[in-house]
Amino acid sequence: MKSLPSFSRPRYWVLALLLLIIFLSVIARLIYLTYGNRDFLINHAISQSIHKHILPADRGIIYDRNGIALAISTPVDNIVLDPKVFVQDPSKFELLTQVPCLNLSMTNLLTILKNNSNSVFYYIAKQVPPNCADQITDLRLAGVYAELQQKSFYPIGPALAQLVGFTNDANQGASGLELSLNSQLQGTSGLAWVEEDGMGRILKIKQIIRPPVHGQDVTLSIDSRLQTIAYEALKEKITETQADSGSLVAIDVKTGEVLAAVAYPSFNPNDPNDRVGSKVKNLVFTDAFEPGSTMKVLTLAAGLESGLFTPDTPINTSPGRIMVGGHQIHDDSDYGQLTMTSVLTKSSNIGASKIALAIPHQLLFDQIEKAGFGIPPTTQFPGATGGILHSVDHMGDFEYATMSFGYAISASLLQMAKVYAAIANGGIIHTPSLLKLTQPPVDSRLMPAAVAAQLMVMLHTVVSFQGTGLLANIPGYQVAGKTGTAHLIGDKGLYVNHYNAIFIGIAPYQNPRVVIAVRIQNPKGHFNSFGGVSGAPIFAKTASAAMALLNVPPTEPQVDIDFFKKEHTFLQQIINA
Repeated sequence: MKSLPSFSRPRYWVLALLLLIIFLSVIARLIYLTYGNRDFLINHAISQSIHKHILPADRGIIYDRNGIALAISTPVDNIVLDPKVFVQDPSKFELLTQVPCLNLSMTNLLTILKNNSNSVFYYIAKQVPPNCADQITDLRLAGVYAELQQKSFYPIGPALAQLVGFTNDANQGASGLELSLNSQLQGTSGLAWVEEDGMGRILKIKQIIRPPVHGQDVTLSIDSRLQTIAYEALKEKITETQADSGSLVAIDVKTGEVLAAVAYPSFNPNDPNDRVGSKVKNLVFTDAFEPGSTMKVLTLAAGLESGLFTPDTPINTSPGRIMVGGHQIHDDSDYGQLTMTSVLTKSSNIGASKIALAIPHQLLFDQIEKAGFGIPPTTQFPGATGGILHSVDHMGDFEYATMSFGYAISASLLQMAKVYAAIANGGIIHTPSLLKLTQPPVDSRLMPAAVAAQLMVMLHTVVSFQGTGLLANIPGYQVAGKTGTAHLIGDKGLYVNHYNAIFIGIAPYQNPRVVIAVRIQNPKGHFNSFGGVSGAPIFAKTASAAMALLNVPPTEPQVDIDFFKKEHTFLQQIINA
């Protein structure tokens, strides 16, 4: 008897029935998913590809007073790696390391993947330019995508770096005016629904939930042309004298606007690796120092206001030294009989001390306090110092006398420039402004107009052949000013034979427009320590440029060739001494 075919066996039919049931179940499930649960699937798909996305706001632009951009917000990309996704396809590793602008070695990539194996988010590069981001995204690598961000760019570079400052990785102000004006500049990010592909790249914006609000633009009082000229003059002199550092500030006499605020050494604000160390500070605002003989103008102002002195009052400074409170005060030479004016011309410490000791001590202290010592001269710059002003009640005669010629007191370069601007402005003092003013500044009086006028005449003698500031003169204009040479304090808290060389000048002498204060810290070489040798020439270069930029007509009918020949001879004598 022949056996039945295999398909007639019960086992076969059971298996066939089971396969049929599975097939029909799959068909039924497909029909259900296609028609019965369509909305759920669509919504689920949308939830996987539609996400909320932050729309970065452009940071406000910082302009100089002439509309030249000093800080600009530009789009850049952060390159993001999802290690969990990317590690699944080792064949793509080499493609990522071959992108030139990424500068990523295979060793570094493998280390990143190993150390972040449980992470889904890692920055492999920050703030790369758009063309670099395009090279990476064009590879269409799973787990690698670009994140759009704004970055600030500084077109002028080191000349304005310490003043303007820079932003951090989040494009928030981190130093300088970028920091102090951050609330105005930063703007507010927006929010939108965006459609992304499987690699996290944005395909299109579906709906803007909240548009970004861009930051406010800011116009500074700074003239970037003058700033650059001053920077180069400062750099040249510091290099020549091998000084530790230097700073310069220029103020508009009529308004108190800061036209330039320079420090050297500086840094490249567009290089994050260069934004470190003391060179990031703007010494004009942040450093307090003993101002030396530049302080004498306030001593003489108090003397004139006391009624006990006139510009012609005789003062005996022989034999070039005196004892005050058991300590000696001396001059560089025995100047003999001087007038109050020639005390300033010759920069006599003895003369300044005798004036200060002859008047009520509180009168000089009030003059200094009214000038703003002990209080930061501006709130617009972060870290601005107010210097140190001791109470007159706690000063002995010696300390009080030394304060009259710029010791036992400290101030920033901006504070000193503010005082001289008040003298040049007929005794009216202004709060320095780093923003371009749109309305007249608030005035207050530092000293009577008559006293300011007398001081101007005295300051003009300082730049004569008899004075210490001869090298401050510029062709076509008369100027005025004061030199200062102040000992520096060493590591042990004692004065050492290193100096600040200071010059503060006013130009032009008739109808003053600008005050420029210069400080060179620790210039090398004996004569270079004098403010009239190191500081005055920088003033001359910067003031000459300022006269042209401010369209100030020459005050002299022609250049005095003989005068400048004599000046050159004087300089050669100093160099050859």
